[in-house]
Amino acid sequence: MVMMNLVKTFNGSKSILLLLIYILNNFPINLCKESNGASTKPPATTKFENVQATVWQGSHWVASCQYDLWKTSLPYAAVAHKTYSNADRCGACFKVEQVDKRKKVYGIFNNECADCPDGALDMDKKLYNLMMGEKTPPGKTNVNWEFVDCKEAVHEAKKTSSSPGRKALSYSAEATKDHNEFVVTVIPKVGSSKDWSEFQVAGATLQIGKVEVKLGGKSSYISTTRKNYNYFSFDGAPNDKMDIKITCENGVVLMAYGIKPEFGSNVHLRDNCT
Repeated sequence: MVMMNLVKTFNGSKSILLLLIYILNNFPINLCKESNGASTKPPATTKFENVQATVWQGSHWVASCQYDLWKTSLPYAAVAHKTYSNADRCGACFKVEQVDKRKKVYGIFNNECADCPDGALDMDKKLYNLMMGEKTPPGKTNVNWEFVDCKEAVHEAKKTSSSPGRKALSYSAEATKDHNEFVVTVIPKVGSSKDWSEFQVAGATLQIGKVEVKLGGKSSYISTTRKNYNYFSFDGAPNDKMDIKITCENGVVLMAYGIKPEFGSNVHLRDNCT
């Protein structure tokens, strides 16, 4: 009805432009496509083929992912900036193999390679030697790799470490542990208190989809933001205790209730993503 009256009011060929201007000014139209909130990061099922792999000699755990308070026996690698995706790949396990598929090995991401090409790996010397052979000098090669369940990674590492003739190139003795070394652990950041807190979620067997918190005295959960240094932050004071909801990439939800926000109050969950 409103539009019919407008047409009558602006009758005439010279009034078309005025009509359009009137409509735009009084009936705003959203010309932008709404985002569905989907991330641009590559999904965990992505396989990377024929990508660059190099060797680095950096610190084992004090890297971009800041796993100085959590350890695993798997060898490690840094992944290219785009794939690192603001720390989303921290703690993700992977299988990497030579392009001709002669040898495959397993590792975990603990760092970002800022100047690596898309999909590239910068591997620690142990992982590189496991794949290429101990006598191969450090250098550059091409590989295929994909994300895997960390249970699979530790299981396969155990098999490799016990294979005949592989003693010199085996994983560390710790890698023969059961996959129970992967226990989801909530680690409050140094300096955290009831007034401010950030926390890390380590030890998940799959990548984490999202993390939400319910602050002390509140009735609903709020979203967190994963920082590039692999800690989750949120708005508001946690107060004395908070509840944490962790959603794995496969949809499994893990709950942690009554978590103290202070540094040193690490909590180990009984359940995992798989």
